[in-house]
Amino acid sequence: MNIKFCIIPLGLFPIAISAQVKHPISQLQTQSAQMEAPLDSICDNVIFTRTEVPPVPKVEKTTFEDSLTSFLKSKNDFPQTGFINLICIVTRDGKLREVKVESANIKNDDVSKYMLAHPDIWSSAKQHGNNVCAFAHLYIKFDNGKLEANFPIRK
Repeated sequence: MNIKFCIIPLGLFPIAISAQVKHPISQLQTQSAQMEAPLDSICDNVIFTRTEVPPVPKVEKTTFEDSLTSFLKSKNDFPQTGFINLICIVTRDGKLREVKVESANIKNDDVSKYMLAHPDIWSSAKQHGNNVCAFAHLYIKFDNGKLEANFPIRK
C-alpha cells in the first residue's frame, strides 16, 4: 500500500491533511455492481480514500432523497427512525461499482440495491487534475418518516 500524507498535530490527536491513501482492491470485501470489466483493471488496482475533489452525486440532494424515498416506499421498506452509513467506490468514469454498509442501526438492504441500480448518478473524484477511483461516503438518516442524505458537496 502506497501512503503519502502530512500529519499536523492539533491538541491530542494528529490530523492527516491532504492524505492520499491508496487501497489495493484485493483487500475489499463488498457487494459489486453487475459490470463487464473487473474493478481492479478499471482502477489500476488503486482506490483513493481522500482526493482533492471528492466523488459526489450529479443530482441535487433533494432529488436524490426524493428518489430514494420513493424507491424504499415502493418496496414497503422505509424505516421510521435510524441511520445507515454507506461506503461506495466510484470509478474514474463516475460509475458506482461497490457498496458496503459501514455502520447502521437498521437493517435495510434496499438502500444498497438502490445505489447499485443507479450507478451513473456520480461524478468522479479528481486528484492532481486527473479522474481517479475513490471511496465515497453516504450517511442516510431516517427520522419520523423523513429521509435525509449527507454526502460531500463539490464546491
